[in-house]
Amino acid sequence: MTHDGDGMSTMKGRIGGDSGAALLHALGNITAELTAEDMRSFLPGRTPNRRTEEQREADAFILLADRVDKALTAWRNR
Repeated sequence: MTHDGDGMSTMKGRIGGDSGAALLHALGNITAELTAEDMRSFLPGRTPNRRTEEQREADAFILLADRVDKALTAWRNR
């Protein structure tokens, strides 16, 4: 992971086989949740969310990391 000068970070790596498939599946599910949420934001009386597909995918990655962290914390504290 590298930290760019504009406050962003870049991560590059390889993940194989079943692990890669599981990661892509989880990210796909969260991206679908965010897409549905974005579509609902265009209903009357709501503020439209106009994030790009790239932004949505980045948001999905962060949400996945957050959910894993919360699940691991709950598991450790049981």
